[in-house]
Amino acid sequence: MKTGRFVWAALAAFVVFSACDKKPDSQNGAIRIGSRWITNEEIGEIAQVFSRGRAGDIFEGMDTAMVRQAAKQLVAHYLMYQEAEKRGLTADSARLESVFKAFRQRFPDEAAYQRALTATGESEETIRAQMKEQLLVDELVKQTLQEIDSVSDSTCMAYYENNKDRFASKKKYRLSQVFFSLPDGISDEEQDSVRAEADKALYEVKNGKEFSAVAREYSQGP
Repeated sequence: MKTGRFVWAALAAFVVFSACDKKPDSQNGAIRIGSRWITNEEIGEIAQVFSRGRAGDIFEGMDTAMVRQAAKQLVAHYLMYQEAEKRGLTADSARLESVFKAFRQRFPDEAAYQRALTATGESEETIRAQMKEQLLVDELVKQTLQEIDSVSDSTCMAYYENNKDRFASKKKYRLSQVFFSLPDGISDEEQDSVRAEADKALYEVKNGKEFSAVAREYSQGP
């Protein structure tokens, strides 16, 4: 079953999901969500969208993780769509018309629009159905977010104070040095001179001079 697909998702934050006139069944289905079967072809087409429309046979040369992600995306979509229907949610008709209008404006004229419908095997009704389906999913997400209680800053802080061990990390140390060279065989006078330079560098650090500045001035190593 060929399911032509308009990528109208580019117009807004919509994901493309086909709403074919002929529903997939157990003979050509790969994953079952309630009474709805998802086909390998649907998964492959979504994976192609993820890979920016790469041409070729379904799954050919595709990364396994990409195909798996496409399958998860479809499963999540249909689960949310079924939940939206169960809750009796409805798509806003004005928004549906706005989305459809934006979709139509992608085509330079009516002839180009009709050619696209013919080429993909879609109709205006199936395009609207796809858009309505996604709007229902969007409405479910919006409603779910509204049902989630907000958490105050004081509650967050109290949780942190009572669970500090979960957020603690091991201490880290950064070692920096000012290097002074003492080659083998140098005289006592030379050693005293190097020690005097080291004492002077230490004095400057202890008295507030920036360590990096002291290092640049005195260090004889990297």
